[in-house]
Amino acid sequence: MRVIDRIIRFDRLIGLLGESEGIDLSKKEFLDVPVLHQLSLLGIDSRIVATLIGRKTLDVGCGSGLLVNELRLLGIEAYGIDIRAPDKTYFMRQNVTPDKGIPAPGEHYHLITSFQNVALNDGLGPLQNPTEIPFFSYEGVSPRQLRKYQEEKAREAKSIVSEIGRVLSSEGRAIIYPPLPNVEKYASHTLRESGLEVRHEPILNPEAVNNYFIWDGVGLILEDRINTAKRTILTKK
Repeated sequence: MRVIDRIIRFDRLIGLLGESEGIDLSKKEFLDVPVLHQLSLLGIDSRIVATLIGRKTLDVGCGSGLLVNELRLLGIEAYGIDIRAPDKTYFMRQNVTPDKGIPAPGEHYHLITSFQNVALNDGLGPLQNPTEIPFFSYEGVSPRQLRKYQEEKAREAKSIVSEIGRVLSSEGRAIIYPPLPNVEKYASHTLRESGLEVRHEPILNPEAVNNYFIWDGVGLILEDRINTAKRTILTKK
């Protein structure tokens, strides 16, 4: 398939957002948000796709690999990393933790994405409002326990950001959704060491944002616990 044919196919795919048969954007689950929605919220459009042909991409916390598989259908050399990743050669079945890094064989990645992964580990800096921390049950939890949880998540987020900086190419970008609004507070040293600049880019498609929900796995929708109107972009200085 020619590059132009792939881009045309991609544009048609994006045009189907919210219209595809069988996709109900009001009923998304944690691991398998429809790939159309992931693309939209990450801001991956046909212009970006055109720059990725012949380059490597990586999805951190890829889950079942929907985004990776879609990018591969578009002719992009895409890889994914997640403990739940499928058993295929272009997936790495592990989490990114302080003691387990991201493999970067041969060359670095031109685009790194993270959808519903790093943001879940955003340590949120100084504790202000416990309800800002998603996927956590606060009932019967003491402030000390909550602080310990928060510090642990901040360490995990910093290690992921550090690894992203290590394997991101000099001209590449990392796109993280939901955003990391506090990353410059609790990971400033990590960002400096990794040579990363941060910006929080507004999402201009309100329909995409309004249709996005975070699912906690037990039946509660927690869309009010995290800012979903922006995405975080990391680039090399």
